[in-house]
Amino acid sequence: MFEKMGDGDVAVYLRNAALQLLRLSQERGVDITIDTRTRGYMNVRVGDYEIYKGSRDGKIRYQYHPLNDSGVGEWREDISPQSIQFNMPPQEVQNGK
Repeated sequence: MFEKMGDGDVAVYLRNAALQLLRLSQERGVDITIDTRTRGYMNVRVGDYEIYKGSRDGKIRYQYHPLNDSGVGEWREDISPQSIQFNMPPQEVQNGK
């Protein structure tokens, strides 16, 4: 898809995506930071949550990593995306509810 786009078109695409993320950030009250690399690495930070894809195995992981004074004791690895609650710890869904 993107290989058929000129660099200017890609810039407009990225601007539009950034504007949508800005709106989402404001509506949900969470900061959003995205880092991507050409080798396949991706990290999206949304409040205290991270969506991570490493370049080695390519698996996408959802993690809870609060950066407050409580330290790393509350960190949770490999949570389900359905358990994410912005501005609070994840809540695992019980029996599909």
